[in-house]
Amino acid sequence: MNSPAIQSRVLTFFQDASAVAPQPAESARPTPFLQVPLGWVDRPYAQTRDLLTVDMSGAAGNVAIVGGPRSGKSTALRSLICALALTHSPAEIGVYCLDFGGGSLASLAGLPQVGAIAGRRQPDLVRRTVALVSSVLNQRETASAAAGVTAGITGGDGFGHIILVVDGWEALAEFSKPLQAVISALAERGLPHGIHLVLTARRWPGIRPAVLDLIGTRIELRLDDPRESDVDATLAAGVPDHRPGRGLSGDRLHVLTAVPRIDGRPTGDGLAAATAELVDAVAARWPGRPAPQVPGVLDQDRR
Repeated sequence: MNSPAIQSRVLTFFQDASAVAPQPAESARPTPFLQVPLGWVDRPYAQTRDLLTVDMSGAAGNVAIVGGPRSGKSTALRSLICALALTHSPAEIGVYCLDFGGGSLASLAGLPQVGAIAGRRQPDLVRRTVALVSSVLNQRETASAAAGVTAGITGGDGFGHIILVVDGWEALAEFSKPLQAVISALAERGLPHGIHLVLTARRWPGIRPAVLDLIGTRIELRLDDPRESDVDATLAAGVPDHRPGRGLSGDRLHVLTAVPRIDGRPTGDGLAAATAELVDAVAARWPGRPAPQVPGVLDQDRR
């Protein structure tokens, strides 16, 4: 599998999406609602390569990206957030991030779809972010019950679909097990009301079975121990080391995830500057009201 060629194709999508981003009408949307490509799937027997697509529009709307250290989890997570931001307005989605990884999500703070990025050194902001998402879900459940329906998004609450991101699921447990339990409950109740959980973890066993059962979209990158594979232990042992972004799809095919950039360069070199360029481009193309921020968030909190 040729990595540059794969990433170039996905980057072509990112470039096309950024060109049409100001027109959110369904006819102008480069992908269906809450469906975006995240990389490439290799189908060697058919001698074809297809896009790796994440569909958060239905029952598979909770996502887990799992892989060992330096497997490309946080990069894939940033690519997913950027793909959503390139194709959905701040009125359609709001992204609220808990960064317990290496702090790389801070590079996305300028996206108008991002309402907060809270790290382990900002415990109050972490708790306020989770409290905000919990409050929106409670209000939507109450409104749905009053309307006699079991699902729905209240158009008057100022939020679209809410995507709660946790980069470092195991680290969140070390930070606060009660808070992790609250987020697990959000994952259990949230999808019918437009609340999604996206998480990264080092190991599948690091996600409790009750939570893992709620994850409909699973992306497996290189694992430290292939025997823990959610796909196939033998195939997982064949995922190359020192090749971030390489992994397996649920149907036992090799994949490569994209990098968050729109400059046409299929590489991780200079990625920080390239991601900043992408963020600036998205901000310029969505000049209206950004996604609601967590109450009390200061500018320095979002960085």
